[in-house]
Amino acid sequence: MPLQLSRLIISGLPRGRGAEMRWIAYETQQTKTISIAQAAIRKPQNFQFNFKRFVIHRLILKDINLTDDFICFLRLQLSSADLSQLSQLTLSKVDFLNANSLTLHCLLAVVGKNLENFEVHDCYNMRPDSITDAHLIQLNAARIRRISIDGVKLCRMGNSLRIGDESLQHFASLKSFPAILLDRCIVTTNTVCDYTQEWFDSVDEGEKRLRSQVVTVKRCVHVKGSAFEAECRKRGLSCRNRRGSGSLTLYNVHEENTHRVFTVALAAALMQENQENDEKPVEILTNKETIPTK
Repeated sequence: MPLQLSRLIISGLPRGRGAEMRWIAYETQQTKTISIAQAAIRKPQNFQFNFKRFVIHRLILKDINLTDDFICFLRLQLSSADLSQLSQLTLSKVDFLNANSLTLHCLLAVVGKNLENFEVHDCYNMRPDSITDAHLIQLNAARIRRISIDGVKLCRMGNSLRIGDESLQHFASLKSFPAILLDRCIVTTNTVCDYTQEWFDSVDEGEKRLRSQVVTVKRCVHVKGSAFEAECRKRGLSCRNRRGSGSLTLYNVHEENTHRVFTVALAAALMQENQENDEKPVEILTNKETIPTK
């Protein structure tokens, strides 16, 4: 009988001794934890007798060393499970030191098409190619609702992840506008403006409900508030700015003859690493309200 797993949490054991797998089923109020020795990960042991019963809804990797061996082990287990209901993949406090660009790619090749929520939070020893545009494009634009990459801690090999204009252009071209949070990326002002305009163009004029969306850009040095405002005006979009809370400046973008508003909240990226904790995020808030036709 299938077991609906609300969460499958895999975390690392102390001193690299292996991993702990914990599955939680809210519906049946069941939980179970097993420990896996590092040897069983290097030469993958198949836990098919468990995974063939699993219908996994959320997969969480936490406090673990991301390696090719671990991903091969995980893919073997997931090959026996039902992933049709998998809506969320979270990487939290994961060590990327021994990972390369293909490591995450191999995992997303298995789970990416089903995800609605993709999160990478407080991961460290990351390189510019740890997560790139190519990884985000593996996600299914028709299903993805939220992408959150925050608290990025890079090693000395680079200052930014290679996530830039291509990702926003890809989703906008498919009329997909997931909530996005990007930290230490290379997206540019012009593409943020393109994304704004594409959002306006994609809105169904017949829709008569409040619609909102959030895109947050942190520590992305190529996004400038003054340049965004100037670019909007070049395109004939009305843009007014006002002071927000803290260091935020809000840019309210209006489209003529409609009541739709796209609000961009920008905070300057601080260049010094020792000032990271004082940085404020850049938020792009989209709100749309249409007035019913009488």
